[in-house]
Amino acid sequence: MTDLRAPRVAASAAPAAHRRPLQERTLAALPSTAAVAVASLLLGGATSYGQLILPAWLAPLANAASPWVVFALAAVWLAAAPLPRSAALGALALVLVNTGYGIVSTARGYSYDPLDWNLIGLLVGPVVGLAAWGIRSRIPALVALGSGAIAAVIVGESLHGLITLGYLEQRGYWIVVDVLTAAWLGWLATARVRSPAWIGVQLLLVALVATGSPNSEPTRRRAITRPSVVWRATAHA
Repeated sequence: MTDLRAPRVAASAAPAAHRRPLQERTLAALPSTAAVAVASLLLGGATSYGQLILPAWLAPLANAASPWVVFALAAVWLAAAPLPRSAALGALALVLVNTGYGIVSTARGYSYDPLDWNLIGLLVGPVVGLAAWGIRSRIPALVALGSGAIAAVIVGESLHGLITLGYLEQRGYWIVVDVLTAAWLGWLATARVRSPAWIGVQLLLVALVATGSPNSEPTRRRAITRPSVVWRATAHA
């Protein structure tokens, strides 16, 4: 004889069975989340010192926005998180790298309010996280869109550095960045995207966003007035 109570028992046990994997996933996510947080704070602090010690031809590493974006992309990609957590980790990385920069810069005696760039990080970070998730996926469309969006940021800032700012000593840096970005896109297009249509979308996204970006100073620390440049000027005075 069939026990009619069995479905009720199974149904009542289902929520508990569902909660256990969720708790396990949360605990499993803690190490990678902590690693992203610590690495972000350390990179932000190192960026502040980089403005002081980097030579002129490497100054964009500590003054441009794209190195932080590339770091956030790599951090989320390495975390191999699902979609929602990838978006959250992207925001976490950009906010904490800027916070780390602010802490060290303030300790060095510079006035810096991280609020504006933290707000930008909260907006841009999830997009970077989604791009990392898409690139890591096996779906050609997502790989094309994610890589195209990131490459557009890098190339757009490179064009600004080369054409608008035109610092002669930094041209080599931006040319190398463009070559590496093109090689990365080419590898993803041939190995991961493969679809001619989505490769076209990938390249079109780069062209539209990079050339249509606002003509504005790309540095993220407007309040500090390029300490590395000030240091070099006083050192040679």
